[in-house]
Amino acid sequence: MADGVRVEISFPADEANSCPRLTIRLMPMELIAVWPPLFGALAGCSAFAGGQLVLRMPARVGLFQAFAAGMVVGAALFDLLPEALALHGPATLWPLLITLAVLIACLALARIARAGMRGQRGTIMPLFLVLHSLMDGASIALAFQLTSTAGWLVALAILAHDLADGVNIVSLSGGRGRARWWLAFNAVAPLIGTLLGGSLDLPAPALSALLAGMGGIFLFIAAFHLIPDSLERCPVWAATLLVATGLSGMAAITRLIGAF
Repeated sequence: MADGVRVEISFPADEANSCPRLTIRLMPMELIAVWPPLFGALAGCSAFAGGQLVLRMPARVGLFQAFAAGMVVGAALFDLLPEALALHGPATLWPLLITLAVLIACLALARIARAGMRGQRGTIMPLFLVLHSLMDGASIALAFQLTSTAGWLVALAILAHDLADGVNIVSLSGGRGRARWWLAFNAVAPLIGTLLGGSLDLPAPALSALLAGMGGIFLFIAAFHLIPDSLERCPVWAATLLVATGLSGMAAITRLIGAF
């Protein structure tokens, strides 16, 4: 069955009606190609909603961050790392080493950024978040190239933590006016990223390394960003419960999507 759009022209049995019937059907791969840009647009909306949340309901932000942390960890442990190992072969530990290396690199870069860019925090840190959202969009597109299951799970995890990205853009921008501009930039970045990622065609080893690296980034975001921020904004018991809920929910989603 060829990919793309199928056009069918049929004539009704009633000869009195000589007007042909035109039917246009999208093939399955065409439908799959639609998902990455759609999720990219939704990720931008999620980040924008997170920014509005901190502007309008600052007391609830920690709860959303804790739940997002559980979903992000679940995506890394239940989908990204297993897929990376499956692509690279069960006999090798290279994907796990890549995940660990990326996690350490992210931690080192975060500390350097905090120590050396305090005076420009209101510009540099939001810019990093916009670039991160651009990478999120590319990750969605590349994950859908692997399998639809990987694409859905990566997209759901990104939708969850982009909400927190919107929260942080407002927190780091230094003023409502600047925050709204950064939110607007961040809203379009994931969509652009999906278009860029969809133009790439990576071999299996490169996809394996990419998924392993994404797993390291996701673990860093949860462990050193979402969870600490949530603990500053809500009680420990509430944050723990919501992290566990997000983790369990992502495990259930993984099994559900994998069954189809």
